[in-house]
Amino acid sequence: MIIFLGNRRSVEAYKHIVDESKGDRDIVVSCQYPFLVPKSCVDHFTCVNIHYGLLPYFAGCNPIYWQMVKSDSVGVTLHYMDENFDSGDIIETFCFPHHGMTADECYENCEKIGVSLFTRHYKSILEGTAHRKKQDKTKRVYYKKSMADFN
Repeated sequence: MIIFLGNRRSVEAYKHIVDESKGDRDIVVSCQYPFLVPKSCVDHFTCVNIHYGLLPYFAGCNPIYWQMVKSDSVGVTLHYMDENFDSGDIIETFCFPHHGMTADECYENCEKIGVSLFTRHYKSILEGTAHRKKQDKTKRVYYKKSMADFN
């Protein structure tokens, strides 16, 4: 079974995957979930996060905003979770140019890409054979919620 952690909008986007997963091994999937998952959970379950930012460059809060401000593209990263925010091994990333797009259009595109990435890797995640690439911690930039000025 998939245990899904997310906000109301992301829960709706991923609902069909959760419904189809009954009977599989337990896996925790996080998307747009604003809280740190306890280490005890990360150690007990297979935990992955669908992050709407290219890691390690856009970790933390409001990654779509920061990518639109600081980059020509927006990325989605599927990664394993560890005891910190957005710092686990990367399974896959995907980027798209955001020129001419609104933030909402980028968000909707990230949802579609996130579903696609997770669907493509679901079986290998369950089997423990999904690709794992360590993040380069020297390139990590973490954006706190308080850093964005939406005014």
